[in-house]
Amino acid sequence: MARKLTSAQQAKRDAKRERRAEARTEPEAAPRALTFGEVIRNRNLVWSTSKATRTLIRDTEAYTREAAKVSLQVVSCFDCNATKACCSVVVGAYFHEVVPIVDRLRKEGRDTPELRAELAAAADEMETRSPDEYRRPCALLDAQERCTVYDQRPAECGTTFVSSPAMQCSDPDASVQKYLPPYRARSQEAERVFESEARLIPLRGPYVGALPRMVLLCLEAWDRSDYAQFLAEQIPIVAQRAIAAVARRT
Repeated sequence: MARKLTSAQQAKRDAKRERRAEARTEPEAAPRALTFGEVIRNRNLVWSTSKATRTLIRDTEAYTREAAKVSLQVVSCFDCNATKACCSVVVGAYFHEVVPIVDRLRKEGRDTPELRAELAAAADEMETRSPDEYRRPCALLDAQERCTVYDQRPAECGTTFVSSPAMQCSDPDASVQKYLPPYRARSQEAERVFESEARLIPLRGPYVGALPRMVLLCLEAWDRSDYAQFLAEQIPIVAQRAIAAVARRT
């Protein structure tokens, strides 16, 4: 024979039943939108973007060494001890190339307001001056002019080799002879793949711009869940700055 419940026990049981019923009828909460950094991590995009750039740099170096042998020229960059002029010039980068850089900056605790301000200042200057006028040490150099992200450097930094004397690189009036390897299209293809994998909004052109601007935008987007819209709004502005800068030089 079932034990008769007291009125208090019965009320408690009824309340539990009501809560269960409410839990069953309440709609499930929508999943939280992932941040840019979470998408990068979940899809292993630091590894894949770094691999694409490192392979391009390796193949370009091998091509350049062979081309120098065939043409009986030297590659001044391999034994350069001149002032690092190549680290104080206008440098462009696709967005996928700066992802490994930003990942390293964050892991090393270097994403500071001071660094962001320095990147912004360098980007503003790089976007408004001609290549001949721009002479500003890269914001990612240390006090000894050494690259602090050398293993994550973008393709333009790792695939530019010259046969002219190294000292001419720091002379705006001097002629510089560059090697032209046949692999540059790889960066464009890697960018298209990355934009799809990272769920970026397709634009008329690639996500590309001045290196410090791309690093800064990547830092700003990293913790945002609305990163796709944010970047889609910012990249055209970067492109317009570049177009305006070209117009001023002509």
